[in-house]
Amino acid sequence: MKNSKNYLFLILVIIVIFVIFLQKKWTDESMKVVFCDVGQGDSILIHQDFFQILIDSGKNERVLGCLGHFLPPWDRQLEIVIMTHGDEDHIGFFGEILGIYDAQMMFFPDSDKDSQTIRGLKEAINQEIPQGASLKQPILGQTIGFP
Repeated sequence: MKNSKNYLFLILVIIVIFVIFLQKKWTDESMKVVFCDVGQGDSILIHQDFFQILIDSGKNERVLGCLGHFLPPWDRQLEIVIMTHGDEDHIGFFGEILGIYDAQMMFFPDSDKDSQTIRGLKEAINQEIPQGASLKQPILGQTIGFP
């Protein structure tokens, strides 16, 4: 009986230390801007605590390494996703990202381009909308605030 109480106490101490570690690692009131190395193209992650803005995605899976490094593994929601324009090296991997992460608000400029990448992205966006995401057209001078 005494051994089981000791084990229970030890497990409780380990859990408390683990929770403190997670809280210290991922809760931070400062804003961070991360320029993700995605090769050719761009991807920028802006985050504060558990609020994230992802601007562009690059064209390959390299952006996932950046997201995995700077976001906690249990947080699979991007509050704001911004697609600056329809070039593949800027939006080429957003379709896959939207399959892994949920987006609350998406900004996608109207584009006359018609490519397989844009068609796939529009399909991924249309799958996010029934889950509560909103799609907005970016407007010159528009601002986005952190909560």
